[in-house]
Amino acid sequence: LGPAETLPANGWPMERLRASLAAGRADRHFLAVLVLSGRMSPIHRGHIEAMHQAQRRLEDRGFAVLAGGLSPHPDQVMRPGDLSASLRLRLAQLAVHDAPLLDVASWEASASSAVGQAG
Repeated sequence: LGPAETLPANGWPMERLRASLAAGRADRHFLAVLVLSGRMSPIHRGHIEAMHQAQRRLEDRGFAVLAGGLSPHPDQVMRPGDLSASLRLRLAQLAVHDAPLLDVASWEASASSAVGQAG
């Protein structure tokens, strides 16, 4: 990945959201930002397709979907044998490389503890 495709320091990719707002995509009454959190060990087409389906369904109901992010779980909640957070983040970046709506959020995977994770 090139320099423009590195993960943001704060863990939340905001560029697409800012660009959508600046481009006037927030002219609808209902706005949405999609986030899919999960193990993603490994990420697969189903993760990407779920985001696209969510986008289509929301837009069919009048929402403006401004951005979307995949957020892999931190290592602390993973099972033995699962891929490391750094590898899952890299694979997620590759998976969304040409997806116009999606970015990768590293905040959750980089968290030092499992905040808000259900068993």
